[in-house]
Amino acid sequence: MTLPSLTLLCCLTALSPERTDSVDLNDATEFVEDSMVNEVETTDSILYYHNPQYSAQHPKRWWVAGAEVMAVNVGNILINRYIFNFDFSHISCSTIKNNLKHGFVWDNDDFVINQIGHPYQGSFYYSVSRANGLNYWQSLPFTVLGSLSWEFLCESDPPAINDIITTPIGGAALGEVTWRLSDLVLDDSKRGFQRFWREAAAFVINPMRGINRIFYGEAWRHRSSYYKYHDKVAFPVKFAVGTGFRHLSNRFDIANGANNLQLHLGLEYGDAFSEEDTRPYDYFLMETKCGFFGNQPIIEQFSAVGRIYGRKITTRKGNQVQYGVYQHFNYYDSNDIEGNDDDAHIPYLVSETASFGPGVMLKAPLSQNSYLLHSAHLSGVALGAVKSDHYSVLDRRYNLGSGYSIKLGSMLQMGKGTGIGASLNHYHLFTWKDYDESYIDSGSDLHFLNSQGNRSNTLMDIARLTFSQDICMNMTWLLDGAYYYRTTRYKSFERVSSHSFELSTSLMFRFH
Repeated sequence: MTLPSLTLLCCLTALSPERTDSVDLNDATEFVEDSMVNEVETTDSILYYHNPQYSAQHPKRWWVAGAEVMAVNVGNILINRYIFNFDFSHISCSTIKNNLKHGFVWDNDDFVINQIGHPYQGSFYYSVSRANGLNYWQSLPFTVLGSLSWEFLCESDPPAINDIITTPIGGAALGEVTWRLSDLVLDDSKRGFQRFWREAAAFVINPMRGINRIFYGEAWRHRSSYYKYHDKVAFPVKFAVGTGFRHLSNRFDIANGANNLQLHLGLEYGDAFSEEDTRPYDYFLMETKCGFFGNQPIIEQFSAVGRIYGRKITTRKGNQVQYGVYQHFNYYDSNDIEGNDDDAHIPYLVSETASFGPGVMLKAPLSQNSYLLHSAHLSGVALGAVKSDHYSVLDRRYNLGSGYSIKLGSMLQMGKGTGIGASLNHYHLFTWKDYDESYIDSGSDLHFLNSQGNRSNTLMDIARLTFSQDICMNMTWLLDGAYYYRTTRYKSFERVSSHSFELSTSLMFRFH
């Protein structure tokens, strides 16, 4: 249980298989059908991936995957050039030659573009590979291929080192999550409008899969057997969505803080303590917080943690232990809380888009409906980002760096309706590639300023307390408080520390 999942698990943890007071995602349209299908039938004759002819009908199309990766880049550059007319989209043989000659730099793009936009683009490369029969590991080289070809061939700006890291690794995380989420809605046994909205929903969740389904005719092909793509018995899904109020301030200065409405989405996929599910992302958690009607970013937080490999141990006292290797993707964004576009008043910016490491989870039963849940994760951060107090070049106001993260969490579930959680996320990022002020003063093209930011090392801590209480059948009240603390030790400047406080309350509707 890492920080991104704390509020999610406090809300969802009451949704055990024994409970019947929450809404099933499929009940609204399939109650009669599902009541007639037993577990054996679901496993043997309904699931698309259990078709004995699946491998023969869906061979691994390596060359097609590579061609589609290049087609994704062609489509992107046409949109950027002829619809948005971005400067970087004006490419030619000369720009390609210059990129090959100059080599890599650390770019100066905006926080959301580098930390969300490029991983999302990487998810397109990943998804076309999955659509052509490749698995998680086999799809990774194609995300690298797509990123390299984009950086050298499809932009007039010099190729970026940071994009080559975040696009493939972050893209694999977002791609596998959205691939499995699209599985939830696809059903080849449906016809008419219900089939249309399912295909449309899958297209929105994972556009590259939707395009491939249309191209190969799967979007309208009807099947009376092997028509479902998600095994809800093997991989139970718990989902929560809610809205509420959020307050953010610096140094507990409540009177001068920023207020906004917040949309909160959370999902737990799979069984955290399963003995059999060992493929990448057979278990993952995802959480998104979006802000509205205020001066804060629309995407305030996006977090995902997926288990790459895991093993389970059951102790003599009945405690369940799951240890393994996890992939982490975390993104936290904020704007100037005073609405003046003043970088000094931005509470925090932090992300880890390329991060892997060992983790362990422990579930200890206390009584029939009460238990403790603990987790600990240590991750190596290949590339992350954190707010800078001094670096301001083109669109970048943050330092890039590598390091490690530690995530600790505990939750107490009391009975069927009350949960209390506490967690700490600790990031330590090192920025080693500085820059020469004379380069900026010379008037040279800043796109070629090859710098991670201000040489420094940053400690960033996010401590969170959460309380959840069931109100009625499938509704939970959630109270969430977080404290953000950052201290940065610069090579050429004085040490800077910042403190930010966040309080939010929301009503969450649960589904499973």
